[in-house]
Amino acid sequence: MAFAGTTQPVVAGLAASRDTQLGDQGNFFVGNTPTPGTGIISGAVATFVETTPVLVMFNSSNTTSIYPMYLATHMTVIGTGVATAVNWTFTMDAGNRLTSGGTALNIQNVNMNSNTATAAIVTVGAITATAATGARRIVGNAVVKDTVLEVVHDTTAFNFGGGSQYSSSSTAKNTTTPTYAAHNMAPLVIGPQQSLVVYSWGVTKTGGTTYEFHMGWVEK
Repeated sequence: MAFAGTTQPVVAGLAASRDTQLGDQGNFFVGNTPTPGTGIISGAVATFVETTPVLVMFNSSNTTSIYPMYLATHMTVIGTGVATAVNWTFTMDAGNRLTSGGTALNIQNVNMNSNTATAAIVTVGAITATAATGARRIVGNAVVKDTVLEVVHDTTAFNFGGGSQYSSSSTAKNTTTPTYAAHNMAPLVIGPQQSLVVYSWGVTKTGGTTYEFHMGWVEK
């Protein structure tokens, strides 16, 4: 197999060894919370409310699409009042849904030889968003845990476009030791001037949970 450069055609399909090929082309980006090991607190969200997400990813480009590859969260401080299952709901919408609040992820191109800049603006934490437009689509929902709901160092990964399992797999689910869970989600395409809006909510939640975020995506 040959690796594709920025001026060469792609030898293999994008679905085969996608990460290395797209990184080599300068199209793969990662976003992290500004300080490694330090989380950002979310809002105390008890229901799915369109204006209180935990993450907004806005595509500021007029020509380029964004393809999320994965989103990983690492819990550094548990929330309060969490007595029922926590849902993660994923939507896409037109325009920039971010109004205020939250913390911007530190975004980098994974190819040190590439000067391609990102079109993504990714904000996490206690966010206030605009109301959903008529174009809004719910594109996924996952229940992370259903008992022993939050433990420091719980780590959850959402893989966009994965198909190896329907829901989740973990090494220590629903115990007082940290859980490492993976959820496969649908492939997503965030077009120019569109947003991915992610919600984390639990019915009895009274205090926000603190997460470290790591996200990877392709811009092409």
